Amino acid sequence: MNDQSKTFGSRLAFLLKTMYSSWTVQRLLHTDEANLKMNIDPNWRVLDVGCGSDPPLLRVMQPRAYVGVDAYGPSIDLLRLRPGYEMVFDRASHIAEIQSLEFQDDSFDAVVIVDVIEHLSKADGTSLLQQAACWASKCVYISTPNGFLRQDPYDSNFYQEHLSGWTVDELGALGFTTILGGGGPRFLRKKEMQPDQWSHVSGSSMRWQPYKLWSIISALSQLVIYRYPRACYQLHAIAKFH
Repeated sequence: MNDQSKTFGSRLAFLLKTMYSSWTVQRLLHTDEANLKMNIDPNWRVLDVGCGSDPPLLRVMQPRAYVGVDAYGPSIDLLRLRPGYEMVFDRASHIAEIQSLEFQDDSFDAVVIVDVIEHLSKADGTSLLQQAACWASKCVYISTPNGFLRQDPYDSNFYQEHLSGWTVDELGALGFTTILGGGGPRFLRKKEMQPDQWSHVSGSSMRWQPYKLWSIISALSQLVIYRYPRACYQLHAIAKFH
């Protein structure tokens, strides 16, 4: 690749990053950040299961009370250092295996589980979603790939491995009444997950090259296809109570 091509690629990446960080674009694409902002009240008490070091929820709001739980210690260490975390009025973070979590019913207004259940066995994932419906008094929000996609451990974190896949019908049977599609059409993506699989900027999870071009095509398709989650790469599911 010559210098001119590298310069064009860098400029395109910058343009895409700027575009996709826009709230208007996020809303049109129905990203996790947009869905969370529209369904979670900042005055709520929120449990974020498998929060990681950069939770999508904290990118868009500082809830009144926030509890982040992750099994990977270094992620919790980084979470405690981020500015958005410090701005939460009542905050806590814990290192814990998800299967060991115990809370009383209605301990939280909302439970958020973003890109987590695919890292659990089907039995453990089902148990977590059933428990979350008890812990939350108002809303449970989850996102997960549509069906099983292989992902091996990376960054010295064996929790990153994928152990299960989930479908629209399975989530519907567990009480999720609103299910939206994410990530654009499923057929445009590789069958193996990448560490930056949701990044429209790099487009590394696209099946064909040039990746950035197909990333743009995927994003444009997402404007319509989110209404048909069975055809999408990712599932966003919402259960509301009372």
